[in-house]
Amino acid sequence: MNEILGGIGWLIRGVELLLLLFMLIQFKKHRWNLFFGGKTSCMSSDENEMHSSFICIICVLFFYTTGQGLASSMLELQELDKFELRRLFYFSLNVNAALMAGAIYVLHRIRKCRFSITAKRCLHLIVLIVLINTIQLIARGYFDFNGLQSIYRGLTVGCNLLALFIVAVYPVTTRLNKIKKEKEA
Repeated sequence: MNEILGGIGWLIRGVELLLLLFMLIQFKKHRWNLFFGGKTSCMSSDENEMHSSFICIICVLFFYTTGQGLASSMLELQELDKFELRRLFYFSLNVNAALMAGAIYVLHRIRKCRFSITAKRCLHLIVLIVLINTIQLIARGYFDFNGLQSIYRGLTVGCNLLALFIVAVYPVTTRLNKIKKEKEA
């Protein structure tokens, strides 16, 4: 099982690297308009999709990275007993997920762009992640029930992969459409 999780970890890093590369290419093309363009730059549905997907990519990468660091630092706390540590761990994961949802919402409001399918799917997935973490918080943090641990691990790995897949769909389809247009021309 650990070998599978290690392989999935490398897959996640590869997708993150590709997403980062896509963001740099888009930033080179659009400059600061991606961040501060205002409503006038989100007039067409393609521009709206680009800005909304860019917001989701930034939020997923940022909060995924901070969540991993937060989880690692929580597990190193020695002064808390087992139950306090579990409660703090799952609560902090829920806070991280809630902050991610809030960031996606606020950045869309600041940019004055509509929520794309990517953004909606990310927000739905965040609700699922919070639900999974809350179940674990109650089961392990209050009742010391570890029977759901293997299900939890599988679901969290699946949710992390799904989040990266959701935000990776836009760059992939954008690139494929560009290649298709070049072949037609």
